[in-house]
Order: sequence, then structure tokens, then C-alpha cells
Amino acid sequence: MTNASDFETANVHISPFAEAGKLVALFGARGVGKTTLAVAYAERQSHHLRATWWVRAESEESMKSDIVSLGLQLGWVPAREDEEAALSKVLERLCVEGNDILLIYDSATTSGSIRPFLPRTGAAKILVTSNSHAWRSVGQPYEIKAWAAQTGCEYLIGRTGYFGQSDEALNLSERLGGLPLALEQAGAFCERLEISFSEYLFRFDASPITLLDDERHAPFDYRNRLTVAKTFAMAIGEVAKMHPAAEPLIVYAALMAPDPIPIFYFSEGSYCLQPLGEMLEGNGLEEAIASLRSFALIDREQIVDERNPDVRIEAVRLHRLVRDVAMNRWSERELVSVRAALRAAMGYMLKQFDPREFENWPIYRALLSHADICATVDEHSTQIGEALTADILYKLATYRYLALAAYSPAIRDIDRTLELYRHQLGPDHFLSTGPLSALASIFHSQGKLHDARLAFERVLAIAEKNPGIADLIHTKTLNGLGLVLLDQGELTKARSTLELALSRSQLYEGHPRDPTCSILNNLGLVLKEQGHYEEALPVFEKAVALNREINASGHPDFAKNINNLALVFEEVDRLDEARELFEEALAINLKFFGADHPDTAMSLTNLAGLQGSLGNHVEAQALHQQALDIRKRLLNPEHPYIGLSLKGLGLALLEQGKLEEAGEMLDRAIFLRDKIDPNHPAIASTLTNLAGVRMGQGKYEEARTLLERAFTVRKRALGSDHPSTKRSAEALTIFDDD
Repeated sequence: MTNASDFETANVHISPFAEAGKLVALFGARGVGKTTLAVAYAERQSHHLRATWWVRAESEESMKSDIVSLGLQLGWVPAREDEEAALSKVLERLCVEGNDILLIYDSATTSGSIRPFLPRTGAAKILVTSNSHAWRSVGQPYEIKAWAAQTGCEYLIGRTGYFGQSDEALNLSERLGGLPLALEQAGAFCERLEISFSEYLFRFDASPITLLDDERHAPFDYRNRLTVAKTFAMAIGEVAKMHPAAEPLIVYAALMAPDPIPIFYFSEGSYCLQPLGEMLEGNGLEEAIASLRSFALIDREQIVDERNPDVRIEAVRLHRLVRDVAMNRWSERELVSVRAALRAAMGYMLKQFDPREFENWPIYRALLSHADICATVDEHSTQIGEALTADILYKLATYRYLALAAYSPAIRDIDRTLELYRHQLGPDHFLSTGPLSALASIFHSQGKLHDARLAFERVLAIAEKNPGIADLIHTKTLNGLGLVLLDQGELTKARSTLELALSRSQLYEGHPRDPTCSILNNLGLVLKEQGHYEEALPVFEKAVALNREINASGHPDFAKNINNLALVFEEVDRLDEARELFEEALAINLKFFGADHPDTAMSLTNLAGLQGSLGNHVEAQALHQQALDIRKRLLNPEHPYIGLSLKGLGLALLEQGKLEEAGEMLDRAIFLRDKIDPNHPAIASTLTNLAGVRMGQGKYEEARTLLERAFTVRKRALGSDHPSTKRSAEALTIFDDD
């Protein structure tokens, strides 16, 4: 099938394996090449050995027969000796005269099964091949893993001579999971029929078992041309004899995503996974997993959470080809029933873990790909199944939006949720208000303010048709709508909307998701934008105090509160306090969201602005650039926050005297804002900064025009008494002598 060099580079270095008097066990999945590697080692060591002897370790009978045959070959026992007596003599002689003898126990089932057939002492070298991982009680185990995708790619090309198909070979290697036996069968098939790797992959995806079980392309030297399909099917059949839950468990797992599956999914969801669930009671799950591991049909591993390395979730993983073979063992009718059970278990699981609670995010990270599989609706789905699917999709959308800022997948999930609700409940059912509110929030995060406003208004319209829950829906919806109005520059309307929401927030007293903190936070933002800093300050401080009572100080909601409080501190020249809070908020966001998230970008922008206020313009430029890079990756090119980063960069460059670069950045920021809303008050500061560039370039008329526009925008949007309007009026006085 392969040669020694293939396995030495693809698996482990083979020369130091077996030392005198020590047992080394090569373990791994079927078809991964353990026996071939043992052959390669024996060939390489042959000039140092007096004898190499293979012992078929599948059964006691074959081990007895092969060890006695060694004694006959070496003249240690007579031909007619009783087998038991002969066995004892050979093992004793190996203890004394085993120097330079290599014993290879091939396909051993467990360490206990071969222990009676091992020399108790002595210098014989012993190499074992096995599917089981448990060998530390008798020797040193080495796991032989499937090849890396690139290694499998190189093997396929070398096997077939298709040197111009490296990309196709890599894709095929990945699909076959790097299993040498499967790669050999694929290479033989392509060579015999002279078809491309892409064509093979197309046929394989259409009917994997047909190709995996084609004996014509199985290697001659692998157990009488045993195919991949038969190899795994035999293993599943054997493990089914060891534990009744083993085969059902691997079939259920095969219908999940090809990623590690958290073990808690099977234990916590066992009630829904009938009839498998009954078999998993007590220690049934652990015993079934142990049985499957002993036949190398699954791996056990830990999922280390990407945000918190201290969170480790025990999981099992199936090789891709084991999944194909396992699914083929049951009828389509049986698989339909299994899929329904998996969906029910996932729905039950996610119901226990609210995606709005940050401590539950590791659970969602571990289950995400599997939940996507469970949320698939097909022609067999019942009304209950559709309801479960809708609930799963809604929770996934919430997680994707909040934790990952994955807006497009979240919108896809919500659209599917709303479609299912419309099909089951009609267009105006109150259950649709949750997904619609989430959709409005996502539109808001994408900068699609008009769409967000329409969605929130749609929620309010539905709430009016459902008076029993209208008050609770109204309060949260008014809060979200108020924030949208703020970003649209409608400050007076935003303030009245948020004050109405705050007046109704007592309805949530004692509720675990009391929106009071969020409403106060948003109201404080409106007051700040209106220039009422003295009013905004106690509102933000109250929000922070309430948040401290509800959440730990390291909570992302707390980061939003202290971030906004810091903005007011900055406006009233409490810069040291502002910097401390900005840095704390950035640390929290990095911990929860990582570097690629809009909240992290906003923290960087705010910290950059403060650095500019402190005169640290080089540092401010670097932070603004970092925020811009994040936003370009995550947001659409016309998002207002892209313009915010461009404006910040322009100001930092202006302060460094880099007028050409600053002008370019500010021009781009104004262009973006003009496309969104040319009369939004946010454009005024950018116009003012660009006026500074034009003044430095000696273009005074351009500067004057820009300052006049900034004044007009601010006066219309903010009123004559707003501090920003007064600053714009003061800036224009430099032209009074003209």
C-alpha cells in the first residue's frame, strides 16, 4: 500500500520504537497504517535481528499457534509437544534467549488479551499494533494518526502521477480524512479508470459507500483486500457485542457535524434521545464511549474554549469515513427518527442556556455546528419539529449576533425563524416579536438605520394586537428604537422615546432581564449628544451602579456603561478618569469578544480619541487604524463606523501636520456620511476638521465653506445653545475681518 518512508514522515520516527525488554504499542484507527509501519520498522531493523516473528493477536488460538511455531522454527520445542507445554517453554526461552528477536503482536484487541502470551522478562523486542489506546499498563503507546491533508495530497499525486492536480488532490485528501487505506483505494480507482481527482470526489460525495466498499481497488497486502467500508463495518459489528449503546451512539453521532461533539450533549439530552437515552443511563455513556475507543471508532478529546482557556469541554470525534459507514448501517426511516431525536435534544439543551448570558457562550461555541445540523427542516419534519427548529434558529441567531458579530448568518437564521412562525402561527403572533427585535438590533449594528427603525415599529404594531404582553414588549422595543433615533440624529424624539421606556421599566422590577440599565445608558448618550453633560453624568453613574449590582465588573454590559461614562468625563476634561475607564472597557471587550468585534473596535476608537486629547497623536493614529481594520473586516463599506474611524485617522494626521493624508481621510469620511445622511450632526465635526486641513493648506475659502456648513448642520440638528453649535459659531469669527 505504501512504503516505509511514507510512514516515517507521515506518522512518527520509527527507529527508536522497540528497545530490548520493552513493549511498544502502535495504536490508531483501522486503515491508518499501523501494520505497514510495523513492517517498515522490521525491514529497517532486519540486519540487527536474529529473527522477526509475527503473532496474530486477534485471538488466543492464533497467538498460541504462532508463538509455538516460533519455538519450532528456533528448535526450542519438539514438533509433537503439547501446545500448552510448548507455549510455556517458548515464553521461558524468550525470557532467557530473546536477544535480537523482534515479536510483532499484530491487531491485538486489549493489553489484557495478550498479557498471558508475553515473555515476563528478558531482552526480546516487542511491537504491538492495536486499535485500542489503553497500553500504558504494559508498555509505551504511540498513536498513529491519519495523515495531514498535504501528506495525503502528495501521496495521491505520487500514487497516480497526476502532477497537475494538486488542488484537487488536496480536496480529496481532506474529504477522506487522510486515511491511508482510503487514499490508496481512491488512487487505485483513479488510475484504473483514468479519471481526475475531482471526478472521484464528485462520485464519492454522491455514493461514498459504493466507492469505500469496492474490493477491486483495495490493496493486495491489506487483510485479503479488506475495504475501508468492510473494515469499519466489522469494527462496528464487534463493538456492538461489547455494549448495547455503542452502535446506536455512533450512528447518532454520525448524523451530527464532523466536529468534536460535547459529551454533555448526550448526557444532558438523553431524555430526548430515545431509545438510545435509556441505554446511556448510569455509566452507560462512559462505557459505550470506552467500547468505541477500544476499536478506534471514535477519539476522545477536549474542546478548549477560544475565549477562556480555563474552560475545557470533554468531547468525542468521529473520523469522516466512520461517519459514512455508520450512517449506512441503518435505514432511512430509522435515520429520520434519529434526526428528530437529535433536534429535540438540541432544542432542550439550548433552552437551558440563554445566549444573551455571556457565561453560556462556551456552550454555544461548542455546539454551534451541531445545532446548525439539527436546525435543518426537511419533508419529514412535523409541526413540533418545526417549532423546535424555530427555537434553535432564534437562539443561534442571538448568539451569532451578540458573540460573533456574524450578522449575515444571524439574519439568515432569523429569516428562517420568522418563516416558520408565519407558517405555524400567522404573521402577527407575539412570538415573532422576539426575532423581529433581534433583526432590528442587527440592522442597527450594520448601520442600516432605516431598516432597523421599520423593524422596531413592526414590533410595536404587533404588540398592540397582543395586549396581554404589550407592556413588556413596548418597553424593550422603545429602548431599541430610541437608540436608532439617536443614531439618525433625531435627538429630541430619541430622548422622549427613551424617557417613556424608562417610565415603563418598573414593569420589569425583579425580572432577570430588566432593561433599566440599558435604557439609562442610551438616555445618557442622548443627553451627551444634546450637550447636557451635567445631566448625562448622573444618568451614566446610576447605570454603572445598577450594573454593578446585577453583573460582575468584568461583564460586557458593564464595559458599555463605563465606556459611555468615560465619554462624558472626556467632555468635561476629567481625562485621567476617562482613560482608566476606556482601558478597562477595552480589556473586557478583548476578553469576551476578541480582537475582531465591533465592540472592541469602538473601545479602540474611544481610547484613540482620548490619546488625541492628551496630545499623543501617533498613538491615536495607531489605535484608529486598528479600529478601522477591524471594521473593514466586519462591516459593510458604507457603515457609519467606517466613517468614524476615517475621521479619527484624519484628525490624528492633521495634528501631526500631515495635511495631504489627513485631507484624504476626512474627504472619504464626509463622502460616506453624505451618502447616509448629509444633515446628520455627526458630519459637523468632520467638516470642522477638514476645514483645519484647508486652513493649513492656505485654502481659506474652502475652509470657510466647510465651517459654515458645520454651523448650519449643528444649528438645525442641535439648536443654537448646544456647545458644539457655539463652537462652530466661534470658529467662523476668524473670518469676520474679511
